[in-house]
Amino acid sequence: MAKPLYVHIKEDLPTLKSCLKKQPPHLKSRIQMLILLKKSAIPLSKMDLAMQLGVDPDTAQRWRRSYVDGGLEKLLAFNRSGNAKPLIKEHIKKEIEKKLNNPKEGFKSYKELHEWIKENYLPAIHYQTVHKYVQRTFGAKLK
Repeated sequence: MAKPLYVHIKEDLPTLKSCLKKQPPHLKSRIQMLILLKKSAIPLSKMDLAMQLGVDPDTAQRWRRSYVDGGLEKLLAFNRSGNAKPLIKEHIKKEIEKKLNNPKEGFKSYKELHEWIKENYLPAIHYQTVHKYVQRTFGAKLK
């Protein structure tokens, strides 16, 4: 079995604790890992870190490696973003809004709206996509 990797934590405990308070929930475990490493008198293995933090051992190892490679800045870098292009384009959105705001020609159900979009604009769109989009974008509650 390999020896645990020793990581020298440059920041002091008060700095880490104040940084912990400022982080969003998905980054707090990373700072907690640094606090555990700083408080520990002996180097902690990835298994020990994983058990104490409640994460996968490979995740603990990846966090530890990113701290060693780039410090606190690289550890807290969270580069996930939504790259998916919107399926419902702006001109379709305006048409839906126009239809939803028109009481005489409006939709009575999500199914009716879904069929209208399929016929006129996007033949391959799923019902659930339309349902969630209309709820999220317009706050509509069709029956």
